[in-house]
Amino acid sequence: MTKLDVFEFKLENPGRPILTGGVVRGELLLRLKKDVDIARIMVHLFGGGQVEFQDGQGATGSRSTTVCEDNETYIRLAQIVYAKSNPSAKKISRNELYKCPFEFHLPADLPSSFMTVVYYKLTAFLDCGGKSHEVTLPLVVINDLDLNKYSGRLHLAEPIDAWSPSRSKLDTGLVTARLVATKRGYGFGETIVLQIEIYNNSKAKLENLNACLVQKGILKAYSNSGAQFRRVQRLLVKHVSLGKLRQGERLTPEDIRIQVPWVVTSDMDKFTKLIEIEYYVQITSSTQMLSAVTGQPLSQVVCIGPDYRKSELVSVLLEEQIAIGVRALREPNGVGAVGLQTQQSQQTSSSLYPSLSTTPSAPPPDSSDLAMFTMVPTAPPSYDEALTHQKAPIEEAAGASSSGNGGDVAED
Repeated sequence: MTKLDVFEFKLENPGRPILTGGVVRGELLLRLKKDVDIARIMVHLFGGGQVEFQDGQGATGSRSTTVCEDNETYIRLAQIVYAKSNPSAKKISRNELYKCPFEFHLPADLPSSFMTVVYYKLTAFLDCGGKSHEVTLPLVVINDLDLNKYSGRLHLAEPIDAWSPSRSKLDTGLVTARLVATKRGYGFGETIVLQIEIYNNSKAKLENLNACLVQKGILKAYSNSGAQFRRVQRLLVKHVSLGKLRQGERLTPEDIRIQVPWVVTSDMDKFTKLIEIEYYVQITSSTQMLSAVTGQPLSQVVCIGPDYRKSELVSVLLEEQIAIGVRALREPNGVGAVGLQTQQSQQTSSSLYPSLSTTPSAPPPDSSDLAMFTMVPTAPPSYDEALTHQKAPIEEAAGASSSGNGGDVAED
């Protein structure tokens, strides 16, 4: 690289995520320190996924060994931006800055970037004098999910009105939580408005009560024998503190508001077999002296902090699943979301509410919004959702339960 003074990418919109179905456009900047004979310059766009499971012990007990590894390729494109053999190509001389434009069109069916599991990158190769130089630039790609075309199992226009009891381990008293919301589908920049009620009819003191937006990522891999490996990782996206609650007290705060940031969109398992992404609104407490009356165990490990490298154990008093996309549900007259169930109603809606523009209405993301796409949490999964393996033919993977608690579970 000593012959190259400048060799780098410059994107049209640096620092911004790129939506699927859009265009990756920019320039490759090049300036030489010395005159060299450049044969060709090529720019590659690659997108792929990789999931690896390790047993954490290894043959000697001191190192981990890989139990299963699975990978996919989503996109692979290339463009020659300079070729010496092209008669119209201008000779590249030293001390001059050259700008080689490039452009790649992304298909609509790509999964969103997700840490090191799903990743995209630009790589430029410069061939000169029998040697090759290269430079790489990571990209953040987000699936442009229109919630009006959502194909998952949730009814997004359906309101939430749920309650759940928990029992104190100190006595037979119950902790009852209720959560109400107007719908289950939210676009970037929208505000989730929650109505919450918590009643503590137990001797337990409920500390650090929070209303949370939590991302649940289910990593999956399939071995050559057909065994399925799964791991669940939860990330705390946003939370609102609700305080604490003593015995006999009732908490009914004013409407809780959580604005949806730029995150990995739901429905990700539609485009990749390696990971599912789910979102939940939760009511949690740091108090551990609680047990579930019905349903799933209360305790969960959640990754927290700006880089998700810390974790905490919380009790989940109540959770309800939602979906998050780039484009919000259409709301006629500004009141409530509409579920279009019939062909006639779909045609009527199309005439009244034309297609959304290609630009999301959400505010531009900042660096903190994009942390979730690149950070790698080190916190362990929940005790009930650790490394598992069970016979599961790959063709049945799409029908597998999305819960991380299914199957024969073993601790890491």
